[in-house]
Amino acid sequence: MDATVGNAEGSRSRGVDFDFLDDVDRRVIVTGFDPFGLDASIEQSNPSGALALVVHDRVTNIRGLRVQFKSSIVPVRYADFDAGCIEALFGPLLEARAVDLAVTVSMGRDAFDLERFPARRRSVTKPDNDGVAGCVDELDPQIPKLLGSSLVGPEFLEFSLPVRRMLGVRGPYSVRLNNTVQTIERGVLVARELEELTGLTAVSGSGGGYLSNEISYRALFLAKTLGSDIPIGHIHTPRLTGYEPDTVQTIVDQTIKLLDAAIY
Repeated sequence: MDATVGNAEGSRSRGVDFDFLDDVDRRVIVTGFDPFGLDASIEQSNPSGALALVVHDRVTNIRGLRVQFKSSIVPVRYADFDAGCIEALFGPLLEARAVDLAVTVSMGRDAFDLERFPARRRSVTKPDNDGVAGCVDELDPQIPKLLGSSLVGPEFLEFSLPVRRMLGVRGPYSVRLNNTVQTIERGVLVARELEELTGLTAVSGSGGGYLSNEISYRALFLAKTLGSDIPIGHIHTPRLTGYEPDTVQTIVDQTIKLLDAAIY
């Protein structure tokens, strides 16, 4: 069975439900990822997936606003992305102006990173959950597909999350704004503005060259195409090894604080 998030079978299997209440002031969509690397360690967990399970249908008051969260857990498979699962997930919500904030989340490094400049290309040789690599050589990044054609768009985009408020969130882990990207022409560089990346060929974005970078790029580019100006961006959570329930809970709790800080 094709478990693509956006198709009917995949939506049912993943419990996708984006029917928001009528009496809310802000509607938020959050995505996490399946665990990956299970062939190496069957106990490997992914706090972004746990977050999605926790926040789905959460209704709360934030600074006088009644806010509802909906979520989805996305497969770690290039084939699903090439088949348009992200466009199918976000497209109807953005087109109908049915959501006010979209945050994609995945497991990353040693702290929380707000990934400012997602890139179009795949540049990671590490396989996905189907054993498929994004590219053969990290210095020969590949353009993803969308329904059989190359994904069209600029090499880099800039996220639109409210950085200042999110950087003010305190917790066990630090929160950083990540502006570091890699290009073929200039190698690794820290970009201050999106314009600095004009004319350069992406190797990896702030969020890397794997599907966590790609989901942010696809969501942002889709919003731009549809004329949506809602805040959209990616959060990398701290990394963990295996199954560490206390650590997962700590990470989920601080991620929720970051989501709440993004509401306005």
